[in-house]
Amino acid sequence: LESILANSVADIEIHISDNASDDDTAGVVASYDDPRIRYERLNENIGLWGNLSRCLHLGTAPYVTVLCDDDLMRAGNLGPQLEMLQQYPRLGLVHAAFEFIGPEGETLSGRANLLNGPAKSIETGLEFVEKSFRTHLRVCLATAVFRRTAIDHVGFEEEDGPAADAALFLRLGLDWDVG
Repeated sequence: LESILANSVADIEIHISDNASDDDTAGVVASYDDPRIRYERLNENIGLWGNLSRCLHLGTAPYVTVLCDDDLMRAGNLGPQLEMLQQYPRLGLVHAAFEFIGPEGETLSGRANLLNGPAKSIETGLEFVEKSFRTHLRVCLATAVFRRTAIDHVGFEEEDGPAADAALFLRLGLDWDVG
């Protein structure tokens, strides 16, 4: 939460979907006095992909990102991504480079750019899908920002198994460009 709240974009909605956890998530969230934070606890665990799909559709903001409880958001992350989405209406998804951070906050790897290309680029959906099939998963979920209208009727599909995030990105590439 602190990494999200420290971001340079202040006009945000933060929705926390507690997937029937048995820890003190409610207490942690209650310790923040911020009207942008909304907390909802599910009575039963609906699974990782079910909960993440649910999260995609919470709120009303025009752009959506999903940050799992073991991820941090880099300060300044949202600004450039939102600018790209606003500038290019064909973009359904914008993502960024990332770092792996250890339990003590130490950086375990340098910046990972899964595109192996220029820091700021746009691909047609077809280019994104073709390159993804030729290479590897090219988007890190923790860095993805979606246009809400691009995800209105899609979600993470349980039957896609551990690659449900990659499958969602590929499905988006059928109709939208990727930045």
